[in-house]
Amino acid sequence: MKACIIIIFLLCSRACAFGDYELDITIYNNSDYTLLTDGKYEYPDTTLNEKMYFEMTLPHSKGRATYSTRRWDRVIVNGKMSIFILDKNIVDNMSWKKIQDDYMILQKYDLSIEELEDLNWTIYYPPTQAMENIYMFPPYEESLKE
Repeated sequence: MKACIIIIFLLCSRACAFGDYELDITIYNNSDYTLLTDGKYEYPDTTLNEKMYFEMTLPHSKGRATYSTRRWDRVIVNGKMSIFILDKNIVDNMSWKKIQDDYMILQKYDLSIEELEDLNWTIYYPPTQAMENIYMFPPYEESLKE
């Protein structure tokens, strides 16, 4: 009987495992910075979380950010998610409180699943002309001044 319960538990946990849907976003870093990226689903709340789980992309290279969830329609509030891009050097050398208070991000993209599909699940830093109609901070025009 104990063995049956364990087998049923293992089968259910495998079938119902968190992350049975993964969203991979390719990140092209066309800058001299090492980038750290993370996402947030509570749009329009775009404050930086106390704890962020960054994925790193080296300068002038391609990386990826993977977000796992079962139900995007329940997780993404108001139809968008925010993707934050920060400079690894700043994160390594500043207090997180200062980074939060001064909103020391390089870029924030607010994207719907449809916008991600239109971009072929690929985002760029700095943003490209194909991204000019995506809501971002700083705005697209200001991002080009760097």
